[in-house]
Amino acid sequence: MPLWVWNGEMTEARITEMLEQFAEQGMGGVFVHPRPGLITEYLSERWFELWSFALSECKRLGLECNIYDENSYPAGFAGGHVSARLPHAASQFVEAVFHKEAPARFEGQLLKAYQIEGERLIELSPARLHEALASNPVLTLALRRASGSPWTAWFPMVDTTRPEVAREFIATTYEAYASRFRNDFEKAITSIFCDEPLVATSSAYSRSIGLPLSWPFLAKFRNEHGYDLLDKLADLFVDQENATATRFDYYKTLQRLWTHHFLKPLHEWCAQAGLRLSGHFMEQEWPYPYLSPSCMDAYRWMQMPGVDMLAPQIDFESAVASGHYVMSFRELNSAANQLGLTRRLCESHGVGGYEATFEEFKRASDWLMVHGVNFISQHLSYETISGARKYDHPQTFSDHSAWWKSYRLHADHVARLSFLLSQGAQRNRVLVLHSTTSGWIHANPARESSECKVSVPATVFSGDNKLEALRDSEAQLVQWLAGHQVDFDLGDELLMEDSGKANNGRLSIGNCSYSVLIIPNGMENWCDSTLNLVENYLTTGGILLLLREPPEFVNGIRDERARVLAGKFRDQWQCVASFEELQQKLDELVPPLITAHKGGHLPSTVGHHMRILDEDEVLHFVVNHSSSSVLFELSISGDDVYELETITGATLRPDFRRNGTEIVIPLKLPTAGHTVLLVSKTSYPAKKRAKLRGDRAIAISSFERIERTSPNVLGLDFCDLTLSDSMRRGLYVTHANRLCWQAHGFDRDIWDRAVQFRRNYFDFQFSANSGFRVDYHFEIAQLPVGGVELAIERPELYRVEVNGRLISFENAHRWFDETIRAVKIGEFLHAGRNTVSLTASPFHVLCEIDRIYLLGDFAIEPASPGFRITSPVPLKIGDWTKQGLAQYPGSILYTARITLDETTTQFAIETPEWAGSVIAVTLNEEPAGDIAFPPYRLQIEKELAAGTHELTLEVIGTPKNLLGPHFCKQPRGQRWTGPNAWETYPDAPADGADYEILPYGLLAPAKFTY
Repeated sequence: MPLWVWNGEMTEARITEMLEQFAEQGMGGVFVHPRPGLITEYLSERWFELWSFALSECKRLGLECNIYDENSYPAGFAGGHVSARLPHAASQFVEAVFHKEAPARFEGQLLKAYQIEGERLIELSPARLHEALASNPVLTLALRRASGSPWTAWFPMVDTTRPEVAREFIATTYEAYASRFRNDFEKAITSIFCDEPLVATSSAYSRSIGLPLSWPFLAKFRNEHGYDLLDKLADLFVDQENATATRFDYYKTLQRLWTHHFLKPLHEWCAQAGLRLSGHFMEQEWPYPYLSPSCMDAYRWMQMPGVDMLAPQIDFESAVASGHYVMSFRELNSAANQLGLTRRLCESHGVGGYEATFEEFKRASDWLMVHGVNFISQHLSYETISGARKYDHPQTFSDHSAWWKSYRLHADHVARLSFLLSQGAQRNRVLVLHSTTSGWIHANPARESSECKVSVPATVFSGDNKLEALRDSEAQLVQWLAGHQVDFDLGDELLMEDSGKANNGRLSIGNCSYSVLIIPNGMENWCDSTLNLVENYLTTGGILLLLREPPEFVNGIRDERARVLAGKFRDQWQCVASFEELQQKLDELVPPLITAHKGGHLPSTVGHHMRILDEDEVLHFVVNHSSSSVLFELSISGDDVYELETITGATLRPDFRRNGTEIVIPLKLPTAGHTVLLVSKTSYPAKKRAKLRGDRAIAISSFERIERTSPNVLGLDFCDLTLSDSMRRGLYVTHANRLCWQAHGFDRDIWDRAVQFRRNYFDFQFSANSGFRVDYHFEIAQLPVGGVELAIERPELYRVEVNGRLISFENAHRWFDETIRAVKIGEFLHAGRNTVSLTASPFHVLCEIDRIYLLGDFAIEPASPGFRITSPVPLKIGDWTKQGLAQYPGSILYTARITLDETTTQFAIETPEWAGSVIAVTLNEEPAGDIAFPPYRLQIEKELAAGTHELTLEVIGTPKNLLGPHFCKQPRGQRWTGPNAWETYPDAPADGADYEILPYGLLAPAKFTY
């Protein structure tokens, strides 16, 4: 169910077009997601008129139409409406500033000031500040108010710890939908997506040296803890004696106010309305508590809790790197198990760039789902890619991607897997106590902020970043347990405080019961309630495995009770020196649910998720997330076994043998491979997986036809910009665009990473003498025989000239995007240098300088600068970007004739070497299936008569080589492909050879086996 991005001026026609595509590609529905670039006024009558139309079309098509509750994110400010109505509720924060000399003035309301003498802080009165600065550094703590930013429509972010914020947010947003669509709640509308709610400081996602604070917060803190936080305020920023206790109290209060004043009202409203509150917090920050002190505790206030995991965050080859994110999934999955919540969402796939492939989608989806996710929300599906919108964290699940017509292959796999993994229950036996409050007591934004490391005296805090060490140590533990297929949950102390019980040697949290507890290496603090619960657990015979000394803090205060407890229950309180020893203990206490044949664990790159469907049926989901295939024999308990094929929907009989009460199954999982096994006492109709005889093979190395499915493309992305009779030459388009907006009174493009409040951008009028001219140059070595078309975004805003000749777009046709129009210009071109000129007079808010496109039956070759147009060459096997198609975003058909000397009922098509997103296979002009995942083999059971047949392999590319980024310095695979990726560019037009171009095409012969 994608985040369906409304990021332009939405129309009924585009709504119908996109929803019909979603239905065709197997989507179950949409979350209607307002996002930067949105022209239609958010929450206006027109907005709801279009939303109502989308809802009616979803109902017609059998889709859900779900609510996204904000104009972009983070949730709470309602696109500026809450901020405008509650100006007093802007976020406030205490800022720590270390001064070496007297500033011209102090920012904000001074709360405390301290002179720093060695390792001592001496409190100062305001009158003594300047005098003190003459001899020693000074620390000031001031209360400041958040500032606005383009991302929050230039309003300050609201304070989500104040109860009036949630009330106003519900009134402006939730009730606005309910007043119009309540009759469709629980039917076509089932969920609300709440995106990245957090406790804000100076802006939405500040990393400044500040912490949330306000006068109402101070009053609540005093009532809750019995002392004035102002008296100990320096403890939040300075590592001094007893600071850990102050920090524990501060973050506990912050968590309670955030969750009870903001999340709980949303949860209760949704419960009464029959909807599921979903979305996600800033969970990948663990154990840094500054934006969300405890996500796991906060999950209790969502009916369908979630995380986000975008492509560059996943590093399958690094246990530590991926462990950070495995921990986020395990937080989500554990809380959902304990709270009895069936569905667990993940916003997934985005930011990997336009080059993302089906194999990458599957590898990520399977990895998420083996760790507990069972509802994928694809990021993102753009309405339009005009202007800055094309740089907004692609890829896009829409008709802008050539592979979109084949996406159902992956969508059906995800849908079937989501359904299976939401059946029954996961009953994990091991509980790892989660070290969240240990992070609280060591959290110090002054130590961790890069902004102050130079100026802060080293004696003010310890040099070690304890949160980073805690993050890495717990990630290593979680990854180790997952890599050894241990069934475990995490135990959040606040959830345990509310629903934890001990009985008969087991510890229960809500719906779950555990027989073994693990204390991780970084756990230094316990809540008082955790200590009492663990004592009760040990008293009833429970076993506790420890990777460290007993925690030395309770509620942030040094306390010997845990050490005393360890001595009292010496036999049950078992210390282990390493992960290996821990694993040996676990194998004794909770024997593995799934093993390699003859004992032992599966390869560490294999993930396992088991669900108990009922007393007679168990489901096993097994995934290989490594970069190479794995071969092993799997041993599981049971009477009979079936393989549930999620790609095709078939129920199969796997090859297996019995070994006593065990079922042994030989498995070969390719990279990104998986299997779903149902162990059951019930008999189901199933067939054996067809084994191809395979003694006849036809190498397909020559093709009758190799041809494009659409015109070749050359994108022009450097230009000359003229503003007020002053010209700057050879600018990259994003640079020219920014200069143009600045010349017209704005910091930057108003549609770039900015939220429009009401219509304050779109209704802005520019003077009659405003405007600009932009010239794009290109070379033609040989004039194309079939002519050339020019494609431009919003051509109606410009006077368009080609080599000085005026071009009319009156009869233009749509190409690539709803805002792009193309017309023929071949008669105006000549060999050599050509120029396309766009003149805007006056300037308009929809004018965005961007690349323009040339389309036609031509080839392009690297030149200096850029690329030149030349005559097309016959295509052949190999990288098509080396054959004149360096920026081609479409697909190529490889058509061959194969001759069978006898009739067959089973055959396979293999493409061991290719580059692209997916291969659509056609046999005798009929669709035969798709090739997208390793081992790149399509096996078909169908009668095929002896004789000659036509086979076509359509290798489908991606928009990457056309849209870029072409000059980004971040390594691919780790690249965060957002707007910043296009803000690295040469100072002058680049040579074609300097563009980052990825290979595409059928790179080696295919094979037909029967």
